[in-house]
Amino acid sequence: MAQPGLFLGPARDVLDPSSSKKPKRILDIGTGNGSWAVEVANRYLGAAIDIVDLVPIARELPSNILFFRQDVNRGLPPSMPDAEYDLVHARNIQLGIPDYPKLIDECARVLKARGLINLIEGDWDIFDSDGNPVTPYKNPGWYNWIQAWRGAVAHQNIDVEAPKKTEQWLKDSPYFSEVKATARWMPIGPWTNDAEMNRLGEIVWENLKYLIPSIRPLLTEYYAGRSEWADMIVQHAWAELASPHSHVFMRWRFFWGKRNSRVYSPDGPVPRKPRKGKEREKPQTESSGGRA
Repeated sequence: MAQPGLFLGPARDVLDPSSSKKPKRILDIGTGNGSWAVEVANRYLGAAIDIVDLVPIARELPSNILFFRQDVNRGLPPSMPDAEYDLVHARNIQLGIPDYPKLIDECARVLKARGLINLIEGDWDIFDSDGNPVTPYKNPGWYNWIQAWRGAVAHQNIDVEAPKKTEQWLKDSPYFSEVKATARWMPIGPWTNDAEMNRLGEIVWENLKYLIPSIRPLLTEYYAGRSEWADMIVQHAWAELASPHSHVFMRWRFFWGKRNSRVYSPDGPVPRKPRKGKEREKPQTESSGGRA
């Protein structure tokens, strides 16, 4: 997913090496293939970048990157102390986060005072060329795919409205100030008259090329094992993606805020609902990478 530059907000000031004798520390949560972290590591050679994901990365990492294997729904790795990082970045991970306010709380825990949080999430909608949600009449393939995806994700207790709520969650946290939010329309494919929009559209198109078939198992589970239903949804969405006449957008939301000087409380500012079922086992973490 494309974003306007590597960082949001006053990152240049926060990451200025002359502002501290210690190396700047950056955390990337849900790093995926690590492309963002690698670009940051190559640009900020004196910085230390920690990256977290449930799935190990099958690529060689720069020496200033350290990988942690962790399910962030269980919290960040316990080895990450409070007030450790100058910048925390998370992009397009809401699909796997049932309790997004808890994630924000964890970001506050590990951020230094005056540190920066960057969050990026996409709306769970696809919009036509007029900016309206797609309909089953004009874009049936897109409509059925996004509705099935929303239903399957909600079935996993994921809040599909989380991207629209994130700005308020940040503002409600006692740990952040100067919270800012913006949204950006991005075409699916290079069909507009704007060269920059078309560049972004090609990136979105490539991402969806992998995303559309990747959720087939999730849809099959949602349809109680009826794989033929999931296949039909995926095939029709593929047809829309491949069509030169499919002029649609997605909307991405960008958030940043500064960590204030309030000392983090382990009780957390977000009310916690008691969870049913067995107590989760103690998180297990693994780390690997170039730094000693």
